[in-house]
Amino acid sequence: MMLHSQSCSSMELGQESFQSSMHNHTCSPSKLRNPQCPFRTRAFLEFNFTHHNHGLARRQLYPVPYALSTPQNINHVVTSRAQKQNSRGPRAFVGFKLQCDSETLVLPTKGSSINGKKKAYGGVLPSILRSLQSENDVEKTLNSCGENLNPKEQTVILKEQKRWERVVRVFDWFKSQKEYVPNVIHYNVVLRKLGRAQKWDELRLCWIEMAKKGVLPTNNTYAMLVDVYGKAGLVKEALLWIKHMKLRGMFPDDVTMNTVVKALKDAGEFDRADKFYKDWCNGKIELNELDLDSMGDSANDSGLEPISFKHFLSTELFKTGGRIPTSKMKASSDTENPIRKPRQTSTYNALIDLYGKAGRLDDAANVFGEMMKSGVAMDAITFNTMIFTCGSHGHLSEAEALLSKMEERGISPDTRTYNILLSLYADAGNIDAALNCYRKIREVGLSPDIVSHRTVLHVLCERNMVQDVETVIRSMEKSGVRIDEHSVPGVIKMYIMRDSLIRRSFF
Repeated sequence: MMLHSQSCSSMELGQESFQSSMHNHTCSPSKLRNPQCPFRTRAFLEFNFTHHNHGLARRQLYPVPYALSTPQNINHVVTSRAQKQNSRGPRAFVGFKLQCDSETLVLPTKGSSINGKKKAYGGVLPSILRSLQSENDVEKTLNSCGENLNPKEQTVILKEQKRWERVVRVFDWFKSQKEYVPNVIHYNVVLRKLGRAQKWDELRLCWIEMAKKGVLPTNNTYAMLVDVYGKAGLVKEALLWIKHMKLRGMFPDDVTMNTVVKALKDAGEFDRADKFYKDWCNGKIELNELDLDSMGDSANDSGLEPISFKHFLSTELFKTGGRIPTSKMKASSDTENPIRKPRQTSTYNALIDLYGKAGRLDDAANVFGEMMKSGVAMDAITFNTMIFTCGSHGHLSEAEALLSKMEERGISPDTRTYNILLSLYADAGNIDAALNCYRKIREVGLSPDIVSHRTVLHVLCERNMVQDVETVIRSMEKSGVRIDEHSVPGVIKMYIMRDSLIRRSFF
């Protein structure tokens, strides 16, 4: 569906108020839309396609953004739209209708503010961490002050190491102590570090050692392994860990299922991600039907030979690692039967993103509605994902309505929220609304990030709005922000175009 803007020149759009409002913020910091927007709330979402004639249905358009419209402007737009519709006969509108009733459902919300500061540790940990950071000799440092640490303190020290080599050395030192008792949390930390560094041989040896010491993997272990393999582009291998998990008599929990869905989503395997999720909800995991051999083999891109299912399972990686007695395996397999529902905010967020990227808006809406009814806490990511999903598929009015509901639920929009709306308005050709989003970031006490600056500069440079570009750049300089290298070509091109127009005016 095509989005249209008012018929005025791009040079005129947004110029009259942008420069002055960069310094004098007079708009309300909490609203970007019409306060009289006819948005009713219920505990479900639905697509509502209403055809008033047999012609091609068109989506309802809003040439003037709610945030920039005075009551007089709104009346003028409504009147002019009504006159145009009457002159051409009834119009058909296609709209994504989102309805949620806050009167009948009170939802918990996650805190949207993030401290951004690292956790302050007490006791001897700060001095040990400082010493490890400044000293190359890990063993010497730990010999001098690393004795009598409890397992939690050891976990912190492992997690705080940035390089995988140092993680391994610290872990080796812990294991060399007589009083050390191996535990799965420590192995999970080390396996994650090795996986993120894509040190697969070292990961394999660590996994084998873990099995030899009788440390059984948990759901967290498998979720972590799926995560690191999936992010490395090894989607087949990531799923084979779930196969390994199932062979050991374990069923994925909410977090592990969510990790698998994300890995498949990021690989573009939308249908397989959907199937895995629905199978999980029905209490079963059927990896054989996922047709792993037909999936894109990312290993080839790195020069590796394709990996076969049989070969992968026959390696020592899958011969070891958490053998469970037959009786426990039978009891564990019985847990595959109950119907399940996600209980994690991140799971619902991933599902909304999955269906949005797959172009399945009705499924995204259903998941959003399920999340409301289930009482699972929503966060800024939930609304940001849904706003982007609606707006990127042409349903900008619903994206605006979601922003309203976000604030009503006590979830503060973050910089990413405004960046999403900025891009959506820019793509729709609504420059006034795009610039308003950029201003709002500062008005609500947030700071524009690199995406904010890059997007607004692209919008302005594309329309040769030189004065406004210079206003933005001056604002960036005052904040100590340098222009992004990706924005430089657009700025240069704008000045070249301006000089060309000036030269033409003399001939």
